[in-house]
Amino acid sequence: MEGEVQQIPRICKTDKKSEEFQIDSVLYTMGETADKVVKLFPTENTKTYKDIMTELGKYFQPRSNIAHSIVKFNSRDQLAEESNEAYIREPNVLVGRCKFESQADNNMKYRLLTGIKDKELSLDLQQLPDEELTLDRVVSRMRG
Repeated sequence: MEGEVQQIPRICKTDKKSEEFQIDSVLYTMGETADKVVKLFPTENTKTYKDIMTELGKYFQPRSNIAHSIVKFNSRDQLAEESNEAYIREPNVLVGRCKFESQADNNMKYRLLTGIKDKELSLDLQQLPDEELTLDRVVSRMRG
């Protein structure tokens, strides 16, 4: 978003104009919503064009809901008609949104073991010693 916001003056051809003209042009181009949003910012953050653009960038920056991502990840079981490969991919995407950091592989491993529809394979893998039960091993057995 930040790079896109910085392109606005060039796109609007206002980069060589006065700061006031730049502000007015951007707000006009963005429409009524931009005016309403700028009024929400603290006054000290709206003194210059750069301040306004920084605040708009922060305001429109996509936010993530980590709690929702974790719940979605932890409740993701393999669907009845879903292949093992497709099931491996989906939680792998979700785990990145959960901010598990150094525990991502462990969480992924246990999610696959818990959610796989082949309960016999899951039980077989659970019998392995902890040091042998790796994410790579789980994925390899699911694919094999």
